[in-house]
Amino acid sequence: MSETNRFAPPNANVAEPSPMDGAPVLASRWARLGAAIIDGIIAALFACAILIPMYGANTLIMLGRTPLHFAGGLALDYLLYMGLQSWCLYNSSQTIGKIALGLRIVRPDNSHAEFGRLLARLAIMTLNGVI
Repeated sequence: MSETNRFAPPNANVAEPSPMDGAPVLASRWARLGAAIIDGIIAALFACAILIPMYGANTLIMLGRTPLHFAGGLALDYLLYMGLQSWCLYNSSQTIGKIALGLRIVRPDNSHAEFGRLLARLAIMTLNGVI
């Protein structure tokens, strides 16, 4: 009579799945961080280019103290930045930072992601950065 432990977990062969042919290669975390930093720098340049002419040279100093005073300029900045990034996403599924580093947003089957999903993702990430 063989001794088996009926409470032992079942034996299973757990191996790494082989990548599918034609599957996209995921970008490294560093590449994604670099693209996000480039996008952040572009957002800051947009803000400077819009807010300084509208409110003067002391805008960046006062922005942290009274951000509601600059609400109109910040809304304009957000809309223009979202417009530029949306145009890039629509044409190539890439933000400016991703274009600079050769990355793109694709679905698991390597097809382009839907523009609505890309736009929602961009809006959430940009609002997260604003907050």
